[in-house]
Amino acid sequence: VAVQNRKKGLMRILKESLIVLIGGKGPVDAYRVASGAEQEKDTELEPMMEMTFSKCIELFAESIPGIIIQLSAILSALNSGREVSMISYLSLAVSLLTTGFISATLSYDLDTDPKKRAYKPDFYGYVPDESWKRALLLANMMLLSATQILVKALLVVILGTIGSSFPFYYLMGDMVFYLLYKGARSDFTYWIPVYGPVGLFLSLVTRVVMKVVVDFAAAMHFRHPYEVGGLYFTLNLFLPLLGLTFMLALDLAKDTIEKATLELLTKVSVALGIVLVVLVALFLLLMNKEYHHTFFSLETGGQMTRRVFLEGEDVSKKGVFSLHRSHWWPLKDKVAIWVKEGWATWEEEKPDWFTDAWKAKVPKDMIPAKRKDDYYKAIDEDKSPWLRGEESSSRKKGIVALIGGQPTASSKVSPAEGMTDFDEEEFVRQMDRHGVSAPMGM
Repeated sequence: VAVQNRKKGLMRILKESLIVLIGGKGPVDAYRVASGAEQEKDTELEPMMEMTFSKCIELFAESIPGIIIQLSAILSALNSGREVSMISYLSLAVSLLTTGFISATLSYDLDTDPKKRAYKPDFYGYVPDESWKRALLLANMMLLSATQILVKALLVVILGTIGSSFPFYYLMGDMVFYLLYKGARSDFTYWIPVYGPVGLFLSLVTRVVMKVVVDFAAAMHFRHPYEVGGLYFTLNLFLPLLGLTFMLALDLAKDTIEKATLELLTKVSVALGIVLVVLVALFLLLMNKEYHHTFFSLETGGQMTRRVFLEGEDVSKKGVFSLHRSHWWPLKDKVAIWVKEGWATWEEEKPDWFTDAWKAKVPKDMIPAKRKDDYYKAIDEDKSPWLRGEESSSRKKGIVALIGGQPTASSKVSPAEGMTDFDEEEFVRQMDRHGVSAPMGM
């Protein structure tokens, strides 16, 4: 809430925080998306992505820990010889399915969003157009996510029976490896355009949250290069199952778990492995085949941003300003040229994405002036892209006075009112005298 509304003022942050506190964040986000609300000026995320982050926080802080606690209680009861009621198993099943549903709808909504498909058509679009296939694929993703959660949670709970600190070491080691992997590939900085210490902290927190969501819920969207990446996602899908199989095969928990319980857990693990493989195979059959490569891609977030900008149309290129500048900074000159060459056309044709919110994200020095008068105003306000700030205040004022036709000690030019008889060559000479480069095109 604070990151999304930090430019909107304290009252807006308090208002949105109140919505969260009374439990209305989910319905409000869903309403904004369903009603087609556009991204507001001075906000970081569009409504769809804001809803996505809300769901991820719910998975991370509520759903996943709740399932681990339930499973731990059931395993503890089995290990001590106490009978586990059907209500307990039913409660666990409901928790798994609802969590799987949240994960599945998160990925489904993002992939079927027309704007996302237009922005990155080579990534968004794995959900087929046929309604029956869509329904089957959504159900498949829900069951696959629920299975993955059960496998990962079971691994963590069994590790906890061996030693209370083992789950922490396992999860922390896995997380440190992931963060080092991201850092080694220059892909640690998250894509949201927040900078400085706050941006670094946001990158760390978001990477941790998304990694946990991927580990447990296997949300298909997070194979995105901006998140964990395609190949990492696919390998991560099977690592918990391998870890669980390895631990049970070596009887690492034989001293802390009763033999009968271990035999039951072994059977459950084998069944979960079969179910997981079948669900993954069905998913690959139901999805659009041309998107298989996204599950094996090694492309980083920055590489994807630069590729999309160089190869895409305007509707794809425009997304660079919604991303952290580290993604597109190597192409900053090409981005600036694209903006300056296209601005007049966009002003005339007014494409859907050319909104006030988008304009506010464009760096001021990339926005072209429509006429020379805009440059004069830019000098006066000290915002010109070609006035870099080296000149003294008095020199700037002298130039402004010169342009406006006011007499100055150094001026020999007095343009007529309205500048209808403006001598361009003399203006350039006077600009050179004062050490300021004239704008391009003069």
